[in-house]
Amino acid sequence: MFGPGPARQHPLSMHFLSRILLLSACLSTVAAHGQSPEALFLEGSAENRAGRFDAAGQLLRQAQAAGYRDAELRFELGWAAMGSRNWEECIVQLERYEQATPGRGQTSEFLGRCHLALRRPERAEALLKQALERDPRLASTANLLLAQIEQSRGNTQAARTRLESVTSADAPAGRALRDLAGPPDPVTQPDKPLRVSLSLSVGQNSNVIGLGNTIPLPADISRKSALFRRLSAGASYTRHVESDTAFTFGYAYLGDRYEDIGGANLRDHYVYADLFHQFDARIAFSLRVSGEFTTLGGARFRDVLSLRPALSYRFSPDAVTELAWSLSQNDYLAATDPAFRRDGDTQALSLVHSFRLRGSNWSGAVGATVASNRTDGSDFNSDSLGFSGTLRYTFPNRIVAALGASLSRDNYRDPNSLSGGAFARADRQHTISAQFTGPLFDKVRWFAQTQSLRNRSNIAFYDYRQSSVTAGVAWDY
Repeated sequence: MFGPGPARQHPLSMHFLSRILLLSACLSTVAAHGQSPEALFLEGSAENRAGRFDAAGQLLRQAQAAGYRDAELRFELGWAAMGSRNWEECIVQLERYEQATPGRGQTSEFLGRCHLALRRPERAEALLKQALERDPRLASTANLLLAQIEQSRGNTQAARTRLESVTSADAPAGRALRDLAGPPDPVTQPDKPLRVSLSLSVGQNSNVIGLGNTIPLPADISRKSALFRRLSAGASYTRHVESDTAFTFGYAYLGDRYEDIGGANLRDHYVYADLFHQFDARIAFSLRVSGEFTTLGGARFRDVLSLRPALSYRFSPDAVTELAWSLSQNDYLAATDPAFRRDGDTQALSLVHSFRLRGSNWSGAVGATVASNRTDGSDFNSDSLGFSGTLRYTFPNRIVAALGASLSRDNYRDPNSLSGGAFARADRQHTISAQFTGPLFDKVRWFAQTQSLRNRSNIAFYDYRQSSVTAGVAWDY
């Protein structure tokens, strides 16, 4: 999220400011005779504040070799070492400075940065909190680093609280974050280049239809209940080519295995490539090209190729709206009656608004989708309108509860073959889901979820209910 890079905006004592202002006069005095140790020290200090840390370190070491012994030399040497990413040297110099001149908040903050860079989060956290106690003016930078520590531990809510304290502050870091911070889901950029996930779960499906398959054949609706085991895995790699542009390549696998209903065993492979570009602080564009390849009962079932461009607008750090259009080419490989052929194209237009309630543990999203499904078979030529919403709450113990609901209307364009050609099919579907997830070990979490679906149709074969309960563990890296 944030790195322990060099800091350039830090409070300085009036003593130091006055000494630095004397630098030009000092340099002119010694120009003809060679620089004095104090002139070297002051010039090195000025280079630190200008962000030229290699030059600062060289000048400060020359001052030390020339006999300069002011206690502040240790602080400046530590600052220069930190800016040059020489973390261990920074710690040595600043700890010596702390022994000679204890109590300075900036010393604790710099030491915290170095320990964080060396992957010592516990020590870094203690020092950064000490910095806040010593000097409240360091709140913006210290909270920014503390947010990074909380995020690395998976404490998303605690990290968010720290960030909110920064973005709401009238300080340079706060103003910069308000201008540059990325929007909340669903348009966020990954915080690490390589991400890997694995999930194992068991569940009960009351009506063994492929979960999420919205256009089943009559034969697909088994009306049988069965236990199933699920394995899902994924990996993605993101490369930033510019500060505002990134490419992501990924793969996801999902496999369901049912007890005693081998024909419903499913394997799904999903590959995708994403482009993300941030035009400015508010507007972003994304493009996904994907392919999905599914087997059912051990036989090839469906291939889907999709294109999805999207445009998002960030109203505030806590609210973003995304408008997306998608085109999918669906190729169902099982031989069926001509009226039942689901091959064809699907176009969809969706609008989703994601939000967080600032200062609280609540977040969520609401959306609407209009879709048109054009198929080779007359029974599946349809138009759809759907609405959905999700509300999430994060408890202090990092357990997250999410409640979701969706409502859709599917109107089919042609007389249905199962009605004898007398009338067209019309479906009304609603789904309610609930999920709980929480930490188990480092990078490992448990989850439990339930879903209830009701599809009402004027064609008896397509009037059904389905409920499922799933529980398992997931690992994310």
